[in-house]
Amino acid sequence: MSLQRSINSRTLAILCGFVLVCIGTWLPWIRVNPSRSVDAIPDILLPHMHAGFEWGSGLVLLPIVVLLAIAAVRSHPIYRYLLIAGAGLWAVVLPLQYLRELTLVGFQSIFVPWIGWYLTVAGGLLIVFVGGVTAFHRWRTIRNRSSTMSTDQIPQK
Repeated sequence: MSLQRSINSRTLAILCGFVLVCIGTWLPWIRVNPSRSVDAIPDILLPHMHAGFEWGSGLVLLPIVVLLAIAAVRSHPIYRYLLIAGAGLWAVVLPLQYLRELTLVGFQSIFVPWIGWYLTVAGGLLIVFVGGVTAFHRWRTIRNRSSTMSTDQIPQK
């Protein structure tokens, strides 16, 4: 009973992370820094300033959907959860790269990260954590079983 419940909670956590990533890619990633004076802000529009899916949204979502689909049909649980963790890692790396690439965007810059950026990173971290911990737990369980079996097969004198 508890094994079934833990499998459902892992799946639910991964789905929640995926929903957070989807919502985060739809919401704006950056906004004007509220601590800056209004006259110092340039009149420009950067990618991910409006709500809605843009070119970067596809870069985040498509690999995640592909990796999660592969993980769903993969038979070995360790590989399945490693693929899930890889999908979450992609959802974390791409927003961080986005901040790194644009010179006007940063935590102390003219434009700062906003709700969509944070939701995308939080969802990716949730997916990485659940996938990674589960893969490690499965690997450790398999390793412990194989070491127990090998010591049981040693003849006693």
